[in-house]
Amino acid sequence: MNMMRVLLVMSFMGKPALFVLITLKMVQWSIYYGVSKNSSVAFACYGVLICSRMGDIEGGNKFAKVAMSIVERFGAKDIESQVLFVCVSFISHWKEPGHLTHKRFLRAYEVAMQTGNIHFAMLSMRGSNLAALLAGKPLAYIEKECNSCMELMREYKQKNAINLLLPVWQLVLNLMGDSDDPRVLSGHAMQQEDLLK
Repeated sequence: MNMMRVLLVMSFMGKPALFVLITLKMVQWSIYYGVSKNSSVAFACYGVLICSRMGDIEGGNKFAKVAMSIVERFGAKDIESQVLFVCVSFISHWKEPGHLTHKRFLRAYEVAMQTGNIHFAMLSMRGSNLAALLAGKPLAYIEKECNSCMELMREYKQKNAINLLLPVWQLVLNLMGDSDDPRVLSGHAMQQEDLLK
């Protein structure tokens, strides 16, 4: 199950059909052989599938709650940030207010840093900045946060997280008037053409 959990992360962006297959197999094994801490990731990802593929927001939220309860039951701090990230990014934002989504991303970041999971820490930082923007936090606050997040991401050499944060940061700068054309994500933080290459 641990190997399947690692494969889930890799397949999510690269091979969506494989992501679905791995998720379903992990859920099946959890039901057949019993629940383990890795089942929490499986149930969280199953919740994502229910929300995104079936449009069942209520059902997806139920599986997110199941995933979090499994983390608590097993005291699985080492994968809590991954489960939190999946639940907040793809499930709970459909139902909960933006300011709570922002706080939950910050919690995922804290847990990830405490357990040494830099990948999910940086992704959670990016998620917290986007959630802050969508929740209507002041642009100056978000811009400052994006700047400090970018420094950390560069320090930890997290290229994927950097590429995900750059458009958010530039959008904030554009909304603040720091761009020649507010419709184009080019300016101080990034050049749109460079990121699209």
